[in-house]
Amino acid sequence: MSQQIHEFDAVVVGSGTSAYYAAEGLKRGGKKIAIIDERPYGGTCALRGCQPKKYLVCSAEAVAMASKLAAVKFAVDAAIETHIAHGRHPERLADIIAGKGISTRFHAAGAP
Repeated sequence: MSQQIHEFDAVVVGSGTSAYYAAEGLKRGGKKIAIIDERPYGGTCALRGCQPKKYLVCSAEAVAMASKLAAVKFAVDAAIETHIAHGRHPERLADIIAGKGISTRFHAAGAP
């Protein structure tokens, strides 16, 4: 088995928000970078913490607001009711947890 040797100007350990900005800055500076992380790109905040929680809280607040508006006889558009009842919430949350947004940004910043 042959072994490949890769050369980099910098190695970024981890792939959270700070790592993304470090990688982006190094790439703008013309550096060849490697990013090392045992998990998918994004770090705890993007994949398991802040962003999934904020998405769930925002969705719950939207449902609560629509319910309050309907309770005071404010007309809620049928399209909004349909979106709330049958939206892509589970699929979108899965996309967030899978890091589909952040991994695209990392690849654009020069990550393999």
